[in-house]
Formats: sequence, C-alpha cells, structure tokens
Amino acid sequence: PHDDHVLLLYNPKEKNPIKRGGWTAGDPVPYAALSKVFAVIEDESSRLIIQDTLADFFRSVIELTPSDLVPCIYLCVCTELAPAYDNVQIGIGDAILIKSIGEATGTTPKFVKDLYQKQGDLGKVAQASRSKQSTLMTFQTKPKPLAVAHVYNDMVKIAKMSGNNSQASKCSIIKSLVVRCDKLSDEAKYVIRGLQGKLRIGLAGQSILVSLTQAFMHPKEQGDKALQAVRTLFVD
Repeated sequence: PHDDHVLLLYNPKEKNPIKRGGWTAGDPVPYAALSKVFAVIEDESSRLIIQDTLADFFRSVIELTPSDLVPCIYLCVCTELAPAYDNVQIGIGDAILIKSIGEATGTTPKFVKDLYQKQGDLGKVAQASRSKQSTLMTFQTKPKPLAVAHVYNDMVKIAKMSGNNSQASKCSIIKSLVVRCDKLSDEAKYVIRGLQGKLRIGLAGQSILVSLTQAFMHPKEQGDKALQAVRTLFVD
C-alpha cells in the first residue's frame, strides 16, 4: 500500500543504519528515502554535515540493499549515469519537461511554463503541480511507490534515446515517473531536477567520494559486496 508512512521511511536522526533506512532488508531502496536525503542536504550549508548525512544514507543502503548502492550514487552524481567511458549523460531540455509535467499533472504546458518563469525552478514547479493533483485523475488505484533503481533505469533509458522519434518516448517515461511521485514528498522536485542534470542542492562530487569512504569505514559482508559493485564508478 502507498500511504503516508512512505514519507517517514528514512530517519536521518536515527543512529542505527538498519533502523535509519526504514525499509526491509533486500527490498528496493525507496526513492522517497533518497529524496529525503536530498532535501536535508539542500537545507544544510555545512559541507561536513552534508558529507555525514550522505554517508549515513550510504551505510543504510549497504546494510539493507547493497545492490542499489550504485544507482543511489549515480542519482547523487546526477549528470553522469555510468562510467565516463560509457558516456551516458542526462540533461533533458526544458521544453520536453514542461510538456511532460503539464500532461502528467493535469495542467497545461502553458501553466507550467508561466509558473516556471515566476519561480525559476522547474523541480519546484513539478512538485507544486503534483501536490495539487488528485491521484484519481490518473489512477483508480494509487500507483506503486518509486524505487531508486526504477528512477535510475528510466533515466538511463532516456539518456540513451536519440532521433526524431525519441521525444514522445522520453515524454512518456517522464510522465510515468511524475505521476508515481508521492504528492506529499519532494520526489517530483528531485526527479525533474535529476532529469535536467542539476540537483541544485550543493552536493559536490568530492563530497560524494568522501561520503562513500566514510560509509565503508565499518565494512561488513554486505559492504564488501557493495564496494565491489562501485569499483568501476569513477574510473576514467
């Protein structure tokens, strides 16, 4: 069931990494958890606290669902979705995002564009539009909550699409992501910013590396598996 407890899944103040995560070991990492971390980081100015916050999240992922660590890292990196030699980069133009948000939230591209011109942040526009939308407009039953791996895989699909016929396919995937974002969370904001290739939360690549290092300072068997999975992440 998709209820309000999803928003409270991840508790950054909890010291125990398993309890902090809030999801069941082996289950996909909820995108709600990562978006909660993004929101905490966006409101924080201290680089050290940002690094600690992200390291704590990575530890929870390592303990609970180590196979999802790589997608989590790439969604933090944002612009690059694979090792540099694969050249999988994201950076969707505003026009297609505006169209997708309008169609996904039951508004219009003009409404979205006007709001964007006022606010200057398409992620916030998407969040505002999504929060005002009735789920019943598009679904008879509530959509399944987003998982980090699902968001990542969809972004990779979009990044690899090319050609004149790709616009409609991209729009379709973006719309499906937006309508699955929880209306009461910041998911839509960070999904759209991620698609733009700019999270705008002040998270530097070096901080991600430091956080990863901190996360592996207490290695466990799961941690070893996750470490193996990320060895190729930052290979030139």
